[in-house]
Amino acid sequence: MGKKRKVITILFVITLLVSQVAFATYSSYGTFSLTNDATVYTTSNSKLRSTKTTTSDEFKVYASAKTMWSSPSLRLVNSDGAVRSSYRSIPDTGVTYTGNNNTGEPNHYYYAQVKPAWNQAGTDTIKLKFDAK
Repeated sequence: MGKKRKVITILFVITLLVSQVAFATYSSYGTFSLTNDATVYTTSNSKLRSTKTTTSDEFKVYASAKTMWSSPSLRLVNSDGAVRSSYRSIPDTGVTYTGNNNTGEPNHYYYAQVKPAWNQAGTDTIKLKFDAK
């Protein structure tokens, strides 16, 4: 009975660790103020970053709030600002969107580059997080 309990305990600990890794890949939330002048905002050298953990060519982005009716876009860049994915538009909040062409290497940090939509009017904000996957 002691051996069975040890095995169950080990399996529980492994499951707990794996679940923590799976949830820990998203960046922290960041809020961006976007204007209609087409300025692109990059989170390089900030704490708003995500570690790529797989060889997948996808990434995820999730917006929890936004004040604009247009659809801003996000792409991944490395710490030097070199592009590592295609842009993915973010039309709605509360939805996880999948971007593609993620050429980042596993076990490296990646940052967000956010740009307003072509039809952005005035200044609005978006609060989002991303997963370099």
